[in-house]
Amino acid sequence: MSFYGKDRFKFETSDITEDVIGSYLIGAGGSVISSTGTYLDVNVASATGFAIYSEDSAASSGDDLQAIGLVRQDTLATSTSADGDYGNFKSNAKGELYVHDADSIALLTTIDADTGNIATSIGSVDTKLTTTNALLTTIDADTSSIAVDTAAMVVDLAAIEVLLTTIDADTSSIATDASTIAGDTTSIDATLTALSKAEDAAHSSGDQGIMPLAVANHTEGALHSADGDYAPLQVDDAGRLRVIGDLDVVGNVADDAADSGNPLKIGSRGVSGALTALSASGDRADLLSDLYRRVWVNDSPNVGVTLSKTTVSDTAAEIASTPQAGRKRILIQNLSNLPIYIGPSNAVTTTTGIRINKNMTLEVPWGPDLDVWAISAAGITSDVRVLEVA
Repeated sequence: MSFYGKDRFKFETSDITEDVIGSYLIGAGGSVISSTGTYLDVNVASATGFAIYSEDSAASSGDDLQAIGLVRQDTLATSTSADGDYGNFKSNAKGELYVHDADSIALLTTIDADTGNIATSIGSVDTKLTTTNALLTTIDADTSSIAVDTAAMVVDLAAIEVLLTTIDADTSSIATDASTIAGDTTSIDATLTALSKAEDAAHSSGDQGIMPLAVANHTEGALHSADGDYAPLQVDDAGRLRVIGDLDVVGNVADDAADSGNPLKIGSRGVSGALTALSASGDRADLLSDLYRRVWVNDSPNVGVTLSKTTVSDTAAEIASTPQAGRKRILIQNLSNLPIYIGPSNAVTTTTGIRINKNMTLEVPWGPDLDVWAISAAGITSDVRVLEVA
């Protein structure tokens, strides 16, 4: 009897057809199950207890599950005839499920290349280890030498320990001496403080000082070897302190420099009779005086001379307005027919000025820093000649 395509079988005693079981169904207790409305369900998809669920349905606590079987295949091989066929899960002898990851193939290829590089690097490391081995051999020899030196050092350290013991005893003695020195230095410090004086500090009565000493050097001469050396003060055979040039005075202001300081008195050398010339130009000369202490002075001009001509009118005008440098004397000659009048400023008039008559010459010691002004009578112009000597 074929039952394919049937979801259930009907138990019916009165009507037996091809999908009806014509027998009684006896229950476990031995009683007959009524056939009316009673069926034997043979549809696996709808039967209870077969753990079959719809796709994308939610799981529930307590759902029945069925165990899934697999095929052991120690050497993995194809077991289906065509792409798209149903197949079995496969495992090895241990029951471990075979799986396949397409990405793992590419990763294994990369890993294979990396292991090749690692092999190359290991080769390089091996070469370096060979070099290191040679170095370690050398180091081993050196450490043997160090061991010998260390043994010698132990002997030396023993000797040093003996010396340190001696030094320790000496330092104890030094400590005692240092205590004494400390007391002495305190006293010395107080003395030095009393002897030390600050620059520009005020003097106080009772200040202490150190007496300076000088070296007796009867024959004048240096007691040092080079410029910049320290040198002692010197005294002569009479105990007089030697100073620069035995009190020779040297000027402290250079030629053509601004004068400063107090005047210094000077003396002259008295001579009688005619004066004599120096042997050469540029020689040093004494300041001379006669026997009555009158200083010999030569006031003859010997520097320069200037001659000028000017016209003087009845309006005061300066003559020799650009004076001869170093002028000592001035000669003013009036070549007009009437007198002219001179004075020190433009305020000179015919009634206040010094009169120089016609064809007369006036000579006066008149320095270059003194102005000379002249004026003529009203309506007159005068021809004036001026000679300046320095």
